[in-house]
Amino acid sequence: MFKPLGFIQILPIILILLLSVPFQSEAQNIDHKTLPFLKPGTSYLWPTNASDYMSATFGETRAAHFHAAIDVGTWGQQGFDVFASRDGIISRIGISPTGYGNVIYMKHEDGSYSMYAHLRDFVPKLRTLVDSIRFQTYRANFDQNLESYDIRYKKGDLIAFSGDTGIGPPHLHFELRTPSNNPFNPLLAGVRVPDKVPPRITGISVEPISFDATVNGRKSIQTITTRGSGSNFEFGTITTSGTVGLGVDASDRADAMRNVYAVYELKLTINDSLYFHSKADSFDITKARMMFLDRVYPVLRQQRKGYQRLFIRDGNENAFYEDVGHNGMVSLPPGTYQAKIEAADYFGNRSTATGRIQVIEPKVTSPVIVDLQPSEYEIPDISNGLPSSFKNLIWTNDWVASASTSSPKNITIRTPGSYSNEGLFYDLTDQRTTVNLRNASVLYARLDNEDMIIHRVIPGQSTTLRSPDLRMTIEFRPNSLYDTLSVVFAWKEKDGQYFLETGPSHEPLQTGYVLRFLLPDSLLSTPGLGIYQVNQSGNNTSYNYGGGIISNGSIQTITTNFGIYTFRNDTIPPEMSRPTIYRRSDGKWFASVRVSDNMSGVDFTLSEFYVNEVRGIAEYDPFGSRLIYHLPGFSPKARDNELRILLVDRAGNRNTETFRVNR
Repeated sequence: MFKPLGFIQILPIILILLLSVPFQSEAQNIDHKTLPFLKPGTSYLWPTNASDYMSATFGETRAAHFHAAIDVGTWGQQGFDVFASRDGIISRIGISPTGYGNVIYMKHEDGSYSMYAHLRDFVPKLRTLVDSIRFQTYRANFDQNLESYDIRYKKGDLIAFSGDTGIGPPHLHFELRTPSNNPFNPLLAGVRVPDKVPPRITGISVEPISFDATVNGRKSIQTITTRGSGSNFEFGTITTSGTVGLGVDASDRADAMRNVYAVYELKLTINDSLYFHSKADSFDITKARMMFLDRVYPVLRQQRKGYQRLFIRDGNENAFYEDVGHNGMVSLPPGTYQAKIEAADYFGNRSTATGRIQVIEPKVTSPVIVDLQPSEYEIPDISNGLPSSFKNLIWTNDWVASASTSSPKNITIRTPGSYSNEGLFYDLTDQRTTVNLRNASVLYARLDNEDMIIHRVIPGQSTTLRSPDLRMTIEFRPNSLYDTLSVVFAWKEKDGQYFLETGPSHEPLQTGYVLRFLLPDSLLSTPGLGIYQVNQSGNNTSYNYGGGIISNGSIQTITTNFGIYTFRNDTIPPEMSRPTIYRRSDGKWFASVRVSDNMSGVDFTLSEFYVNEVRGIAEYDPFGSRLIYHLPGFSPKARDNELRILLVDRAGNRNTETFRVNR
């Protein structure tokens, strides 16, 4: 007898029906003013039958870049059809365990591109072509222009299947690029979602910018929670001095959608004067890391909250910003001003947050000149690394102040080469006190009786900093930094191990800097040497491998992080376990083995995988920690398959094991 389903049983079905809001099958209403290369009548097809659910938007905060696409939800499943959104030629295909994963680039007649990323697989024609090239070298990674093969697809043709390669969970990354290969917002190309929901403004940030700036009496960045609901919010009165910059924590939703999106448009108005205006239309793909300057980086790094700056930081060349004749920084004479922040989505839904900025006269404490005897302050001793109270300082590009009233107690500044017995003494327990870093290329500083050296590093120039014994060197290249920065450099030796420390961590790096250790003669022939970043959390210490090339008696690498570094040798081979043979839902067979290496990490590019003495391509799944055997047409025996794997780590250690596995 038929038994009716209860409410709890049908609830998942109801949710799926509600969340699967129908999109237009063809994107229309293109913004031809912003996208002049698109001809009238151009339209884009929704790229998959997985769902009509947009799970992420263009311009959102990612780990180290702007999100360059919209994402389509696949409900945690893989293998949905992916279609060509327009007529075009296969321009490029990539395969990688990270980043875009398996990705297809299609080029259209107007020179623009569409991209389909994190794919599980390509259609057989493309898979056969790619594998025919990859099996010449058995290299797992692949990234090649394929236009010479003249493979063309019509709008709506099947080209691939959705997956989770590169990064999970399963979804389809749908990206559109201009003829100059820069990503643009797919909403400009007519992609539409039902949306009558205004953005939500949940917080305001205020940053001291100038040497004499304060926010509510403090030198540190302040975040303020808004009050309100719907489309109207308030943040009260903020008391400032000097030059400050505002930011906003704003997010958006769409009708019947659970995901939270980035807003499309932001405005800042002071007393009816427009100070800042941004629109997430397009950006230069080579400058995607400008996201670090668009966001309030110290808050992003410490709290993982993506406050968006309502001013243009020095060095920020992002294309989101409209020309309003102002950089957005607030520098006003004493008085009370009305401030309004507007956040809008692409469909015109708009919210505002209003408040007041009360500007007062700066209260800057002048430094006190004190006498220092030569025996008290000579060449700084940096042999113990950076001062322990270093973390209690607030750093900007141009000045430094105390983050607390209890520590550090004071800082003494002296320029090198000076034989004067005078120094500048700053009592940093008073938060009105700041140390100006702009006027000297090198400063010697004593912080709570611990020493450090501060170097002024300027973009566009090469700057090399060396320890006194010349054993440790850091080299900033012309494009290492976005903006001029005062860098702290220290070193120490403990139990025969050398440590190099750089800071401060408040500022992002653009392309990184070269870090170099001069090796002792006893280590020149030591196998498995590499440079590692030291991570300390309480009593726990861990090490992240950063590479390392040995040349002329030194080991060096390039890093994009400030921190503590040392060199270590890894002589322990990587390990493998849990071999298996499995059949994917599309009927294809694979073999895999769990792999691990606790020091330098697995190097899948040098690893080899054989099944029954037939070599396949050793692909790597970093999220599942698996090495996967890929061979077109692979069909294992029912019993007693021999899996032989050569596993290599990034220090060159090798491990070969053989397993017997049933299907």
